[in-house]
Amino acid sequence: MGRYTKRLIIALFFSMTCYGATEYWYISTRKVRKIDSSKPPIATLIESENQVQRKPISRIIWESISLNEALYAGESIRTSNNSQAKIKFENTGTIIELEPESLIVLEESKGKVTLNFLKGNIFLNNESKNKQSGNDLTIKAGKSEIRATASTNLNLSGNSDEGVNLDVFKGAATLTSEKGKELTVDKTKSGELTKGGVLNVKKEKFEILSPQANDRYYVDPENRKPLTINWKNLPEGYTVQLFVGERRSKLYKVNLPVVAGESGKLSFKPKVGKFYWKLLASPKEATKSSSKIKSKIFPITVIAKIPPTLIYPKKDQQIVLDDENKEVKIKWANTAQLEDLTLQVATDKNLNNLIIKAKSLNNKITVDSLEISQPGDYFWRIIGYMDINGKLEPISSPIQKFTLNIVEELKPPRPKSPSYDQNILFSKFLKDGATLSWTKMPGISDYKVMLTKVDNNGTTFEPQYYEVSDVILKLTQLDAGSYYWSVASVNKRGETSAYSKQMRFNLKDLPRIEWALDSEEEGVYYFMTARPSIRLKWTIDNEKIVSYRVKYSRDLNGKTIQSKWKTTTTKEFNSYLPTTGLFEFIVEGITLSGKIGARSLPLNLMLKKRDILPAPTFAKSVPLKILSEKNGNFQIQWNPVKGATKYTVQLKDKNGQVIHEYNFESTSGTVKNLNPGKYDISVASVDQFDRKGLSSENREVTVPNSSNIQAPKLKGIKVK
Repeated sequence: MGRYTKRLIIALFFSMTCYGATEYWYISTRKVRKIDSSKPPIATLIESENQVQRKPISRIIWESISLNEALYAGESIRTSNNSQAKIKFENTGTIIELEPESLIVLEESKGKVTLNFLKGNIFLNNESKNKQSGNDLTIKAGKSEIRATASTNLNLSGNSDEGVNLDVFKGAATLTSEKGKELTVDKTKSGELTKGGVLNVKKEKFEILSPQANDRYYVDPENRKPLTINWKNLPEGYTVQLFVGERRSKLYKVNLPVVAGESGKLSFKPKVGKFYWKLLASPKEATKSSSKIKSKIFPITVIAKIPPTLIYPKKDQQIVLDDENKEVKIKWANTAQLEDLTLQVATDKNLNNLIIKAKSLNNKITVDSLEISQPGDYFWRIIGYMDINGKLEPISSPIQKFTLNIVEELKPPRPKSPSYDQNILFSKFLKDGATLSWTKMPGISDYKVMLTKVDNNGTTFEPQYYEVSDVILKLTQLDAGSYYWSVASVNKRGETSAYSKQMRFNLKDLPRIEWALDSEEEGVYYFMTARPSIRLKWTIDNEKIVSYRVKYSRDLNGKTIQSKWKTTTTKEFNSYLPTTGLFEFIVEGITLSGKIGARSLPLNLMLKKRDILPAPTFAKSVPLKILSEKNGNFQIQWNPVKGATKYTVQLKDKNGQVIHEYNFESTSGTVKNLNPGKYDISVASVDQFDRKGLSSENREVTVPNSSNIQAPKLKGIKVK
């Protein structure tokens, strides 16, 4: 064993020892807390949203809390940025609501529970079991204390190290500073504990009358009525705005008509769920003596009065039962968790003739069965009860109808499509297949299809059978020809009815239109116009065709863009296109009766612009400055350009005006009989479509003054 291996083994041993000791300590301390029955739990987690954690005083690791789990003195409770919790104290019934990012510590001294508020936002509902002062709750906030009397609702927000704000919505709370100073805060005031331990209390100028903090507002989802906020009238000259939000720290202005402060009320339609709101009053004319007035932040919960949802039987559903089974299954949903669900079934839509007056349903189970022996139309509903402000209010589902049939004879369904003797293009069949469909028979979920092929010679093949659990059958693997088909019903016992009336459809293709392409590169079309364009031709020998229609499509960003059909009476299609790229074209021939009499195969073409030819370059033998002979003649050469059928040489004067233009079929040429002077010469290539390409650079040409071209002689002129 090498030295390096020994060191690895020793390191592994120490690592495993440390891990085992840590695990043992963690488990043993957890067991000690759980089995210590001398300290009973003081609270319970009754509601939670997302993960809520606690940390016992003897631990350093946070652990998750489950719903309805007991909480003990000395435990810290915290919520994350997207979690909330509701805690209920065992002895007093006091409820503490922790908003996101909150932290508290549960403490107990001399049999009394104390709450240590560290940070975040908490709402205290001290609706105790009795009204005695012994149910007061003390809340520590840094070095100060807050004592909430019985039946007090208040909110604490902030950080015990930096300052805490106190809003009382019901009852009263007493603030006690580190030095023993006491101040009382009720719903008409708000308090503040500063970082330095100073107590500040101010009177609220905005007195909210309704709704109060943590009220519940119930709405009908089908007819939502607005929520009205009422306040004690403000002095004239103020306008009031409403702010709402899912978090106390993130409130947004609601876009509402201007509301005067002296009106004392404001209405809006809230969303379902818990949210926070506040009012802000602003003076219409800003003065030194006027300032904005804001209310406290109120939590409220909007609850939808959702009735039970009837799932099965569906509305107007046909239900078929046989003689052996006459139970109708029913299914519903209870989204709002209503209580005391009751079922009613009647033979009329007004529920006057009830055959089931009030059958109690299990609130936790959403299925049941009914014994109904007679066929006919039935109407049913479910009523549940919701606790609204201490009273049970009935909430009824809509009344739905279902029809009950008793199976006596097994009958085949009626074929629907294809219609009798319908022709289906074989090319379309290869792409999309063919779908057979028939009517649904009551109480039947399985069907059997018989398909028989007959070829063009009248030969009948062995039938094929398909078993399906639907009212459609898609066929894909068939040859061209005629097919007869019929369908039968199959009941739950596997018994098959007689087959339906036979139907026939034909798979055949149309006469073919052939494309007449004249392309130098397969699959590519070059256009020479300024805009993308195309010119297509085709051939077909069919006198019945009187016109044609053309359509193209193109894939763009994963979507197929199709054009409208364009009609022509010739076997040619000329059109501008929206862009370049890969296009698919198809042409169809139309008969005098307006039917499709022929069709082409799809034509795929890559549309590209045909560029003009590039500029030629002069041969190396041609100097930058060309000197002609004395007779005004000189020869030039240039390099060939691929695709050029001829070349055009331009001679320009020093003003840029073209004075001569020469055409050459080779890559050289001679310019003759130039007068003395200086010129610029250039050459351009011409393609097979007689399009002139780019011009080369200019070369300077000099013709000497002493040209040996003789001046013309005047003959036959006499001067008198």
